[in-house]
Amino acid sequence: MNKQLLLKLHRWISLVFALPLLVIIVTGLILSFEPMAQVAAVKPQSVDPARVIALIKQHDPDGKARGLSIDASTQHLTLQGTPGAEVDITTGAAVEKPAMASVFLWARRTHEHLIGIPGLTLISTIAMVTIMIIGILMGLPRLRNTLSGWHKGAAWFTLPLILLSPLTGLCLELGLTFAGSAPPTAAKRISLTEAVSIVSRDHDLSAVNSIGNRGGRMMARIIEDDELRAYAVTSDGLSALPRNWPRLLHEGNWSLIGSAANVLISIALFALLITGVLIWAQRRLRRPNRARTVPAKPVVASSMAVLTSGDRPTEPARRCEPASNSVSRAASPKADPRRASSAADLFDHCDKNDVAARPLRKWKRRVVYSHLKNLMRPSGASELRRRAGRSCAHHRPVINVT
Repeated sequence: MNKQLLLKLHRWISLVFALPLLVIIVTGLILSFEPMAQVAAVKPQSVDPARVIALIKQHDPDGKARGLSIDASTQHLTLQGTPGAEVDITTGAAVEKPAMASVFLWARRTHEHLIGIPGLTLISTIAMVTIMIIGILMGLPRLRNTLSGWHKGAAWFTLPLILLSPLTGLCLELGLTFAGSAPPTAAKRISLTEAVSIVSRDHDLSAVNSIGNRGGRMMARIIEDDELRAYAVTSDGLSALPRNWPRLLHEGNWSLIGSAANVLISIALFALLITGVLIWAQRRLRRPNRARTVPAKPVVASSMAVLTSGDRPTEPARRCEPASNSVSRAASPKADPRRASSAADLFDHCDKNDVAARPLRKWKRRVVYSHLKNLMRPSGASELRRRAGRSCAHHRPVINVT
């Protein structure tokens, strides 16, 4: 495939989706630190199950809350749904959500829904995958110490990681889990307080990330060995659900190594997006300053120029005589100003009558008159001969008739 076409597609798709991709990458960078914060928040035996059940009954007497989340580090209990509430486990009073939790919540909502346009996240993710595939089809780059060289080198060296992130995000958007069959849903609906009681039998509530109703099934997400595992909550107890690897890899919840890898992936994607826009901006800024030269079209003399006699050429000969021959006669070891002026007139006359060379007339005049002083010396004659021969090389040679 044409490399120039691939380069244009790579460039313009990136520019069109630059803003939504920037939002996705920045919010993804923020969310990359969430697994680290969740593991660090676990404080064994710091949450009393009876206290949690009492607070649920106090702040949600009608049982309208669809789930809860527990932050053992701040001793906060968050009731999800209507009515939602942020409760201090120690005092039982309603409090404001912590700043870090608010940032993570905003980042997650923005990362998943962007500005609320349906399908924009899916389209932007497909665009990111397309940009990377086009970059692969363009072939291996030449590594150079330039902005473009660093952009290409960083993309190729981190290609498996940066390609994994949008691919797993695309799987989440399309609902692909690659997991086995899940346990059947419970016939009897379990209340939130019953679910807390069942989970607390086998696990410490300080390691519980969330408990809630998802897809008609009561589920609990619990941190075990730095991994966020999902369990189905039934009246018989907990049953482990198959791992949703696209979600674990995308969120980095499979271990702290995954969280650190997501941080590096987000930084790499951010750097690639910014450097790509800078490369395009540099090209746009340089384009108006490019020198545009008008090539001279060769002119063929209609007849052979003939010199009659004497040192000064006639009018027909002056039109087609190469400047090198004229200068060789005009500039002698004892050059005089009259013959130097004749050489300058020769340039002017050639320009005025030669239509193809007319755009270069000012340049030729500048060259001749800037070196008039050098014509008074023998060394100046050779310099003018060299320049004149290069400027009027398209003329035919002149036969001197004596």
